[in-house]
Amino acid sequence: MQNICTIKNKWKSIYKFTNPFTNDIINPIERFYFTDHIKNVLTIFLMWFIGEKGGFTMLLSTYQKVIALFESGNGYRNASELKDAKITTVQIKELVNKGIVEHVSHGFYWLIDEENGKPENYQFIEACMVNPRAVICADSACYFHGLIDKMPETLSVATLKTDRSRMQLNFPVCRHYYSNLAFEQDMDTVETPYGQIRVYGVERSVCDCIRFRDDIGQEMLDLVISNFLERNGNQMDRLLAYADAMRVGKIVRIKLNQIEE
Repeated sequence: MQNICTIKNKWKSIYKFTNPFTNDIINPIERFYFTDHIKNVLTIFLMWFIGEKGGFTMLLSTYQKVIALFESGNGYRNASELKDAKITTVQIKELVNKGIVEHVSHGFYWLIDEENGKPENYQFIEACMVNPRAVICADSACYFHGLIDKMPETLSVATLKTDRSRMQLNFPVCRHYYSNLAFEQDMDTVETPYGQIRVYGVERSVCDCIRFRDDIGQEMLDLVISNFLERNGNQMDRLLAYADAMRVGKIVRIKLNQIEE
């Protein structure tokens, strides 16, 4: 209201009008009230002005609250945590629309950091965050272990056949379904400041690449096998043991022989 009073006083001092009947000097505000229409317009304007000022103050405090909340979680937060902090869905949507927060997946958000960007291996982190039962597998797991140097364009993820959790992320995901018996074999859990990454070991991942060769492509498969033979050739017995356990021993031996030739 202080700003409005200042405006009124300024108008009074600068602009003056004369009443045609009395020759008294009147200011514009008083003259506006001569008609109901102008009075209503002015009232609406003043209400809008006050609302905008009050809304701006509230919005700024909301921004500060949200940023502090995300920073305390290393950049990631889920919808439940935001709700507990009294951040409404309308406010979250506005933050996303303004480019302050990224909607990672259903119920998960990231505080955009234009200077530093996302963490290394963020795709693995987000996939395992969105689905706590998912495991990074095949060519993506080979990249994680350093067997290949370039991150595959599509993230390979393993889940149980009975798992129907949604995994709609901001990057392509190829989902492979496993039975209970094979799902947890040779699975490692890696702790990061942003959450856990669940990933299969190297030997199993090579077997998965051969098993899912139609999905990852022949060029990627040849690269995985040739790099394994070059870097992990002394683990051949371990690789074949996994292949036999996963019932792909025959095709693994065929592919290994083809590369060696």
